[in-house]
Amino acid sequence: MDELLVWLKQQNGGMLTLVEFQQKAAGLVEADRDHAALFQLLAILTGRFVSSYDGEPLPIDVARHVLGRLTGLVEQAAQSTRRPPAEQLKVLNEIAGTDLAPTS
Repeated sequence: MDELLVWLKQQNGGMLTLVEFQQKAAGLVEADRDHAALFQLLAILTGRFVSSYDGEPLPIDVARHVLGRLTGLVEQAAQSTRRPPAEQLKVLNEIAGTDLAPTS
């Protein structure tokens, strides 16, 4: 999880970053079975956003918003992996209920 967070913080954002993040998170489902649900939810979250743009260009302000929101969620997730199960579940529920698209 920490490696994924470090990688994400080094990115500039944009659709390619999100696609690569989705692939990395999906790959970690098998690699880190103790946190498979977390990685699956992160992959689904980013995949849903990527699909919503369906090849359209991603405006810079939207890219910044999405990268910031995703980074915040991954930071919370990384911290939660060292906390009791109830706190981990709270973060999982937050991720599951999140939409990365900015609200108007």
